[in-house]
Amino acid sequence: MTRRTHIGQYRLVRLQVVNWGTFDGYKDFPIDPRGVILTGPSGSGKSSLMDAHSVVLLPTYDQAFNASADLTAKGARKAARSMADYVRGAWSVNDDEHHQSKVQYLRGESATWSAIGATYDNGAGGVTTAVAVKWFPGSGTDGASLRSWYLLHPGHADLLDLSDWAASGFDTRTWRARHPDVESFDTQAAYQDALRRRVGIGESAAALSLLGKAKAMKNVGDLDTFIRTYMLDRPDTYAKAERLVENFTQLDEAYRAAARAEAQEKVLRPVPEAFERYRTAQVSTTRAGDLLGAPLRDYLRGHRIRLLQGEMDRIEGERAGLDAQIARWEDIAEERKDAYDTLGERMRRERGDVSVLEAEHAQLDREVAMRRRAYERYAATVEQIGERPPESEEEFFAIRDQLPDIRDRALAASHDLAAAVHRAYSAESDARREVEAVVAELTTLQRRSSLLPAGALDHRDTICRATGIPAADLPYAAELIDVRPAEQQAWAAAAERVLRPLALTLLVPDRHAGAVAEYVDAHRIRGVLTYQVFDPDTPQADPPIPRADGAVGHRAAANTLADKLDVDTAHPAGRWLTAAVAHTARHACVTDAADLDAHEIAVTPGGLVKSPGRRFRKDDRAAVADRSQWVLGTRTDTKREALEARRVELGAVHAKAEEASRAVRDELSEYKDVVDGANRVLGYAVWVELDHWAAASAADALQQRISNARAGNPDVGDLELRIDDAFAELAEAQARIGALNATLGRAGAD
Repeated sequence: MTRRTHIGQYRLVRLQVVNWGTFDGYKDFPIDPRGVILTGPSGSGKSSLMDAHSVVLLPTYDQAFNASADLTAKGARKAARSMADYVRGAWSVNDDEHHQSKVQYLRGESATWSAIGATYDNGAGGVTTAVAVKWFPGSGTDGASLRSWYLLHPGHADLLDLSDWAASGFDTRTWRARHPDVESFDTQAAYQDALRRRVGIGESAAALSLLGKAKAMKNVGDLDTFIRTYMLDRPDTYAKAERLVENFTQLDEAYRAAARAEAQEKVLRPVPEAFERYRTAQVSTTRAGDLLGAPLRDYLRGHRIRLLQGEMDRIEGERAGLDAQIARWEDIAEERKDAYDTLGERMRRERGDVSVLEAEHAQLDREVAMRRRAYERYAATVEQIGERPPESEEEFFAIRDQLPDIRDRALAASHDLAAAVHRAYSAESDARREVEAVVAELTTLQRRSSLLPAGALDHRDTICRATGIPAADLPYAAELIDVRPAEQQAWAAAAERVLRPLALTLLVPDRHAGAVAEYVDAHRIRGVLTYQVFDPDTPQADPPIPRADGAVGHRAAANTLADKLDVDTAHPAGRWLTAAVAHTARHACVTDAADLDAHEIAVTPGGLVKSPGRRFRKDDRAAVADRSQWVLGTRTDTKREALEARRVELGAVHAKAEEASRAVRDELSEYKDVVDGANRVLGYAVWVELDHWAAASAADALQQRISNARAGNPDVGDLELRIDDAFAELAEAQARIGALNATLGRAGAD
């Protein structure tokens, strides 16, 4: 093909890539000089080829990589691509087992490289191939670990020629030596200058920036910023700053290399000296080994004997010195004992009766202490029965005479209170159980949203668990019946009275009748369970109900209680239950009890029920208006409010009963304490065992006699002091002898 125009202008005629993005391996794309259109579906690599050409042609600050176009693809990211992503071949972002984003790479486990080659032809025989090489020497994935290299080939060149360079561990120095005709650059700035000169690119930085932005037109942004950035020349200071950064990078690498060398030198510096010490020690060890044997053993044995003999002589001399000291202190101890005995004998002659009196006084002191302790125990027991402790023999016997009457009165009172205590405790227990029952009902209501008693729900749950029947297939009639809102206030209480037996009936479909009967018959239900088997397709077999208009049927007659109720007919049991309710609640509704006789079967709002044969019945075990006992329907709010009010009411009753029970029990305990105290006081038979006052008076009188005796003989006091000193000196001598004997026993033990 011949070019028609622009002879002398360089045009792109070939684009090669190796390991670029998702283009794995080598790809070669011929480019028509007249122009080319890249077409393909989203994600096919159009933008990747545009970005590859930008890496060869444009400086880094003008390389506006395209954003990912297919943002709906799995793992697609909204951020623009990066150089590291292209080299590693990033293709997806997924969450790892810790729910952290993790990029998936085609070439992500070890060292890898990428290369882009762009061949330009001016149509007049001038051909240049520009190559940009990027590589990761290790397993890094960030831009800081990425290395760059740039080449300018005269004429056409194939990127496959770089395979040997990559296989040799990215040795750029050897490759340069083998290809002297190829210009090689370590910095992008030098490469860009050479490329511009070779293919005739002007000096306008704005033009190149505009070209880079035009190649990535997916995100132009603000028009003012676009014009200011890409249509005005870039200041020269930017290039100078970049060269400074590149130069600094080289200096920083040189500094780091020098620092590593210095650290290595510090580590290796002690090695020669350590080796010399090791060699010397090895020589000494060899000489010592030569000396070992019979001569060394003889020498060591003789040396040990000489050392032991010297130590034995030293110990013998020490023992002799200790023996002499012990003998001297034994003589001193003997002298001091003689002096102590002499003083003691003299003291006994001087004191005469004083010693006897002092012994009697010591005995009296013990007697006083014993009687005081006994009286304190006795007084505490007397106070327990409500009396004042006596302080004389007359008061003691007066209280003792009253004790039988006090004990009998307290015993009779405790007997009288026993029944009251039992009644109060029973009332407290009953009130507590009622509170617990209401609390349990509230808990069940909150958990299951049902008005039925907890026992009924437990029966159904037990049957369902044992038979595998769903609970929805076994409703209670109450769950399908509700009083119409307009009739709630007037007739809800009457409906509860009339329908309660039917409401608490478990409805069992015919298909489950066998399983339910088998379980109920074989197990203890722990309560009363009523269940009704029904056929969903057949109404109940009760006789047809006479209606007010003379007709008969299974639907509720007008102005009857059944006419004021709604039955859930959407449930399979609804058809049967409608007929059952129409029959069971066929009572005429009268507001005045005087009108009951006008009907064969009727009911009043107060719950008075008339049956055929003029039989009347009213069940007031619970108040008619007590909503806490109601079971019809599924609206739990009113029952919850009633139960809360009932809980508060019963709580107050329980608190009052608990207080009354505690008061009666405390009173009974007081009477029992009086009986017990009276029996213990009766155990004290004589006053003399408690009269510490008389014993203290005798001790004081004896002390006065001792003082008088001492005052008549002034030498006694001096003798007492001299005896104390003599005893202390004797004790010191004995302690010295003991310490010296212990030292003598240890001498030579080592």
